[in-house]
Amino acid sequence: MKMLEFNPKKETTDEQVFRTYQNLRVGLCVIGVMVPIMVWFADYIELGEVVPRPSISAYYHSEHSLTRDLFVSNLFVVGIFLLLYRGYSAKENIALDIGGMLLTGVAIFPTQPDPEKLPQPADRTFIQHVAYAEYSIGEFSFTLHGACAVGFFLAIAYVAIFLAGETVQENPVLKRIYFWLGVAMLVAPLASFLFVSLIGENYKLFLLESVGILVFSIYWAVKTWEFWGTGGKIESKQFD
Repeated sequence: MKMLEFNPKKETTDEQVFRTYQNLRVGLCVIGVMVPIMVWFADYIELGEVVPRPSISAYYHSEHSLTRDLFVSNLFVVGIFLLLYRGYSAKENIALDIGGMLLTGVAIFPTQPDPEKLPQPADRTFIQHVAYAEYSIGEFSFTLHGACAVGFFLAIAYVAIFLAGETVQENPVLKRIYFWLGVAMLVAPLASFLFVSLIGENYKLFLLESVGILVFSIYWAVKTWEFWGTGGKIESKQFD
């Protein structure tokens, strides 16, 4: 009796590298889309009910560790990926590195908890001292968590608006898509800041932040689709 044979399609090293590259990009898209869903669902599983929280970052202070662990670990995964990812050009590489470092900062420096849960200064860890402090430039005050979050979106928006079109010189439609996705990523943190300043934090801020993360994921997905169509044949400008 002839034994069954498994003969997978043989791939060249270049094909394997390209497939791995694309799978990592797709995984990043999925993580981005799933972050708001995962923290909300984990909170629901552990509490047994829906407890609206004022922002995605507020899930860090969930009464149960699973929600906080998912929030922090996913931010670290995306941030480290952006640090390791090699951009099309030196400018894109630097911008993505900055975005990756800022996103890990969002995870390291938590947002302030509700006032009744805010630990006294004597009881705070070093990270809590740094994260819960408010800093100011002139009349503008901010926390490290908020500054890192806004900076992340600004870095990715810069890539989308000014650099993403370098790979699609002959496709004006894609260039316009990248431009407007970049504009949306600029609007998202500004809208969140204005919302908190004028209305305060409530569950609608969670929805607004989720839209910002979704826009980032859409941008990354469209860019992944573009690269997929080239078969990895786009020439890097790292050394121009």
